[in-house]
Amino acid sequence: MKKSLIIVVGMNLILGPAQGTPVWAEDNSATLMFAQKQGSYRDPFEDLDEEFPTLAVQEEDPFKNLEQELAREPDSDTRKTSFFADMVESFKGQASTRVMGHYHEVREQGIDDKRVFVEGKLDFKTKVIRDRYMFNCSGWIEAGNQDDTYAGVWDPIQDTNRRRRYFEIKELDLILIQESLDVTVGWRPFPLGISTLYVPSDRISPRDLNDPLNPKELSLLQAILDVYDGTSTYTLGFFPFFSPSKAMANSSRWIGYPDSFYFADIGEVGEGKQQFPDKAPKNFEYLARFKTVYRGWDLFLAAFHGISPFPVLSREQRADSTKVGVQEWIRVLNLSAGFSTTYKKFEFHGELLGQYAYDGKDDDYINYVGGFTFTLDEWVKWFWLDRVDLTLEYAGEYLIAEQSKKGYVRSSEDSRTGQDDIIGRLLLKFNEDLIAHYLFHIDLDNEGRMQRIGADYRILDNWTVKVASEFFNGPDDSYYGRWGNNDRFIATVEYRF
Repeated sequence: MKKSLIIVVGMNLILGPAQGTPVWAEDNSATLMFAQKQGSYRDPFEDLDEEFPTLAVQEEDPFKNLEQELAREPDSDTRKTSFFADMVESFKGQASTRVMGHYHEVREQGIDDKRVFVEGKLDFKTKVIRDRYMFNCSGWIEAGNQDDTYAGVWDPIQDTNRRRRYFEIKELDLILIQESLDVTVGWRPFPLGISTLYVPSDRISPRDLNDPLNPKELSLLQAILDVYDGTSTYTLGFFPFFSPSKAMANSSRWIGYPDSFYFADIGEVGEGKQQFPDKAPKNFEYLARFKTVYRGWDLFLAAFHGISPFPVLSREQRADSTKVGVQEWIRVLNLSAGFSTTYKKFEFHGELLGQYAYDGKDDDYINYVGGFTFTLDEWVKWFWLDRVDLTLEYAGEYLIAEQSKKGYVRSSEDSRTGQDDIIGRLLLKFNEDLIAHYLFHIDLDNEGRMQRIGADYRILDNWTVKVASEFFNGPDDSYYGRWGNNDRFIATVEYRF
């Protein structure tokens, strides 16, 4: 028997019996479930900045050389430098153009039928350092030719619009530095976890998933206290507002094809709606984290009380007997832990997260991942290679208790990540200017498969060209199978200044 699915699509909620006609509600706003499934997968190439810094704009560590900067006695010219002048002096940017060409036509009416999509993006970053504080600001301006994908500018409080913003702020914060502690207040992403490709704990920051294979991490308002004690760090975090991740438009090719799916049998639903957490103290989010290095092991423990990024479905009945499906983001308690260590040419890592859903509104479960990275940098030189990195991970889930709250008809099971998956990545560094890569993801539960092969080449000091091709396979009722017509070629040109 094929697995039942709930597919939540852009502004429409599709509900219906397993082999019946889908019910399309006209006034729903929701999130594509598979877009949510991509939410905890880290961009598999974001760490190229760290591994091969010549090929990308590095996200600088805001605390790098900070003590030296703060301890240095400023000269008379430095004292007179204005805040604005320092922002201009430290400004860095990157202009990029991304072209995506699909190999196949779309199959259904109402889907954006362009074969070629073009995006332009301007990233910027600056900082100002004063006596005992640092100010950071970064973000981007972007636009593209996708239908119904861009609208408005950055919403700093609770962004519930699924569209990308033409102007987005990634960092806007102030860091106060003392001898053994730092206080950060403002907007920025908050990454959590230690794994390489799939990160169960990384559920706090929202993401732009309009292109689910090219996610962007978004900012959220926060106040963070970091206390340092030797090789250990104690962190307390406060996040007053929750923002959901952004999903693609109803007309996007990434929506897939509803006739390929079996739909969840939850009874007839005439209407649907989306219910975001109120901006109220009861929905404030809190974090406690401990990180340390012990005898060559990087370790962390964390506890998070807040909103789950994976919504559940409840059903309510109005006075006129109309049945309404409600997509709802609920409060949970997450406990997580992880490690990373090295042995000769290997790096080993593992991570797990346990979720407890208050009032039984969702499943209670443990999500885990384990894997390794194997590095070769000696005999590969016989093959004109400078270095080879191979990363393999397995992610799985153990169900502790099923959703039990009365009136809640579907848990987050069909949108949760890493339930039975193998993820792998191969990086081939030829020299300081050229890297080739291969990525694959196998969803063992649904037998779907994704592959990506590409290369990054620095043609001049500030110019980089990136090319890649992505392929999707699997049964029609698998997540990657529904993207069978989305195989594509991607070319990106970046200029750093």
